[in-house]
Amino acid sequence: MKQVAIYMRVSTEGQEDEQTIENQYIELVKKIEEDGNVLLSDCEYKDDGWTGTILERPDLDRLRAEAKNTKNFDILYIFDRGRLAREYWMQEVVIQELQRLGVETISLYDLNPTNASERVMAGMQGLFHEYERVKITERMRIGKMRKVKENKKLLGYTPKYGYDYMPRIKGGTKYWIREELHRLNISPPKGKSESWSLGTLDRVPTDTTYMGIHYYNKTESVEPTNPLKHKEYRRYKKGSRKARPKNEWLPIKVPAIIEPEFFDKVQQQLARNKRINKRNNKKNKFNKINTTRIYNKSKYNT
Repeated sequence: MKQVAIYMRVSTEGQEDEQTIENQYIELVKKIEEDGNVLLSDCEYKDDGWTGTILERPDLDRLRAEAKNTKNFDILYIFDRGRLAREYWMQEVVIQELQRLGVETISLYDLNPTNASERVMAGMQGLFHEYERVKITERMRIGKMRKVKENKKLLGYTPKYGYDYMPRIKGGTKYWIREELHRLNISPPKGKSESWSLGTLDRVPTDTTYMGIHYYNKTESVEPTNPLKHKEYRRYKKGSRKARPKNEWLPIKVPAIIEPEFFDKVQQQLARNKRINKRNNKKNKFNKINTTRIYNKSKYNT
């Protein structure tokens, strides 16, 4: 009878909702009991909602540290190698590290090698986990694109923040708009912060969605080159976005809440503001932006 630990991971909130962590736990405990081993209560490690493309994760780091410093378990049970990481070399880093510390790794759905030829086979299974991630990502992307093209409907979108507009009653900067929204107790669309970000306020006047045309597939996820916050752990590797080439955008008609003519006037005004902005023209002393007041009254349904 040996003392053992378990490691579990899911990468998305959807998987958390489906309780796949619990499903992993049930199968792992069953296997441990069949092997006649004992799961230590303080050796249950899990990373809920963490991508497998990044090796730095809170509980995985805790597992590796405790295996090195306290070594109170002899075997690590995992559901499959993909729980450790989606990339093969990362899987090997963890498995080889634990092996050097005298900790055996047992996977429920992969080959657990005992000789050189079996290690080669296990390595091939590890590569398959990496291939599977790429295949799933591409399949989901193609499926979404097909549905958008065929049905002309948006998928998985939070509706754009709806607003009514009134005739201009006051000139002001975007800082004034932010203060006014706060004074009126109007929360940002996602409600994660009490105040509106300047980036969001910059994007609203240039968003064609409000005049009835929304573009799907306009941006893609990328790894941030200059992250605003340098955190010890990142849940996702690709935490930033960049624009795709315009010929890849898919136009979708949605209910318009402003007229195209008004939208065009706003773009002309923004272009004039850019020309006279003191950051672009040091000789000009004026940096006022004529704006409309924004109200949280409605959202459209797609």
